[in-house]
Amino acid sequence: SEDALQKFIEHFEGKGEEELAEVADPTEGMEPEEALHWHILRRKKEGVEDQIDKAVEKIGAVPTLNEVLLPAMKEVGDKFGAGELILPFVLQSAEVMKKAVSRLENYLDRIEGYTKGVVVLATVFGDVHDIGKSLVKTILTNNGYTVVDLGKQVPVGEIVDAAKENDATAIGLSALLVSTSKQMPMAVQELHRQELGFPVLLGGAAINRKFGYRASYVNGKTDDTIYEPGVFYCKDAFEGLAVMDQLIEDDQREILVSKVAADAAEARNEVEVVDDGPPTTDDSVRSPVDMTAPIPEPPFWGQREIEVDMDELYHHLDTHVLYKLHWGGRGMSKDEYTKLLREDFIPRLERMWAEQTYLHPRVKLGYFPCYSVGNEIWAIDPEDRDKPPAEARVLEKFVAPRQPKHDRICLADFYRPKEMVEETGEYDVVGLQVVTVGNEVTELLDQLEVDGEFAEQLFTHGVGVQTAEGLSEWLHAKVREDLGIAPGQGRRYSWGYPAVPEQSEHEKVVRILKADEIGLTLSHGYAPLPEQSTLAIIAHHPQAVYYGSRSGTLPKPGVDAPDQLIKGTERDPAVRAELLEEPRDVAVDSEVEVATGEHRGGPQK
Repeated sequence: SEDALQKFIEHFEGKGEEELAEVADPTEGMEPEEALHWHILRRKKEGVEDQIDKAVEKIGAVPTLNEVLLPAMKEVGDKFGAGELILPFVLQSAEVMKKAVSRLENYLDRIEGYTKGVVVLATVFGDVHDIGKSLVKTILTNNGYTVVDLGKQVPVGEIVDAAKENDATAIGLSALLVSTSKQMPMAVQELHRQELGFPVLLGGAAINRKFGYRASYVNGKTDDTIYEPGVFYCKDAFEGLAVMDQLIEDDQREILVSKVAADAAEARNEVEVVDDGPPTTDDSVRSPVDMTAPIPEPPFWGQREIEVDMDELYHHLDTHVLYKLHWGGRGMSKDEYTKLLREDFIPRLERMWAEQTYLHPRVKLGYFPCYSVGNEIWAIDPEDRDKPPAEARVLEKFVAPRQPKHDRICLADFYRPKEMVEETGEYDVVGLQVVTVGNEVTELLDQLEVDGEFAEQLFTHGVGVQTAEGLSEWLHAKVREDLGIAPGQGRRYSWGYPAVPEQSEHEKVVRILKADEIGLTLSHGYAPLPEQSTLAIIAHHPQAVYYGSRSGTLPKPGVDAPDQLIKGTERDPAVRAELLEEPRDVAVDSEVEVATGEHRGGPQK
């Protein structure tokens, strides 16, 4: 129910406040400053506007912001950092803060200096994912900063111009993908070229602290010229807030800039491990994949749209990733997490799935005769599958890198080589898939942000992402069924990860599957649109595994290496709900033991 999360909050924060919540008006008798603090810490929107009016009348508008509201939000952030609150609670406090500030703005319109600083935020060019940036915007805005949000897919020139036009205190850049993160050092270089003084904050799944250190050096390894205003990697929105709070204080800023520059220099001087292996384009070898494995027969050749069964799709949603990663349930004790699942997350997912009207899943699946040539997989026109390779029309050539060491694996090794096909007359088969949940969920997320419904935005985003992932999982399960192979045999690989890192290959998939027929296109940076969409190539071979670009080995022939599945396991939403009804919380026991936030079976799905 809608009250479940609040009930859990009361349990989480202790019985003292729980008893307080039972009073008809818990703020009765409080001074307005104390009452506002209570509203924000307790995430209660009702009545906050009246308390703003009283506080302004008593102490004035600017003191109400700087001495009451901002310290209360800082306390919320501190509690999150200490593991006492989870992310949905923080966002509910932010909703109260937004309502309070909206009321306060009636009094602040004619008063200068009530903003702590201006931050220009952007998701870099080519990248269509911006939920992380939205969270940063929420936290900064509700902690006293003015945020100029440029949106997603923003070119460097536009970012620089906006920073100048808005006299920015700092620039914040977000990227989800390795390929698009290259835009970040380009932005730093352009700022340096124009001799501008904007500090740059960097964040996103594709980068880390060492990336930030490298981006500090505007000419890379050519010389030691550093971007003097500072480049700061921020692992999350709260580190971004902490950095901003230091940058606006001259003495703290000087200390911070010096420290990060020193850390960057130390990282730069670390002894590099020289990679003396062959280039990833080397195709003079093959890994020892068993080429005698049987070739399955698909139920059809070419591409077609497959009807999606929503009830079946539900069983392929990964609740571990949804609850822990997307909905912020990490870092809790077993008992707290069990209560959260029972009283909020499980009924919330069931309700959202039953009531939603914004998910419109569509998929395209294709089976194509194929063979490998060096590090490439050549997909053949199905109508030519009875012709020898020399006469068969090649539709697309998919390129993959080869490991420089270890087993020297390349994705192409899981498909029979051209010479073998010429000798036997039997083509291999490659599966290709594209899935999307449509654009309405993205539009809804944007509207929830505008409406200040930050917690609901978080929950909806998680459902959208996991529906796209679950859709890909569901379709892969269908492929295994179609091909008559074991449920865990083979793997699917998505571009942008080690086996197939080059996202420009998406163009070939879109062409061969005619993905535009289900509304899927590509951004200038080759990211799929709508945002909640995925593309993948499927290898049916029993030795197909996930592997790193620099590490990883093949299973021995005949040794099972099954994929990690969702349906029917404790990650399946229906199974998770059933297990929590048992006297012993088997699902939670095992979940607590699993490292939080890791994607099933490695990152390549």
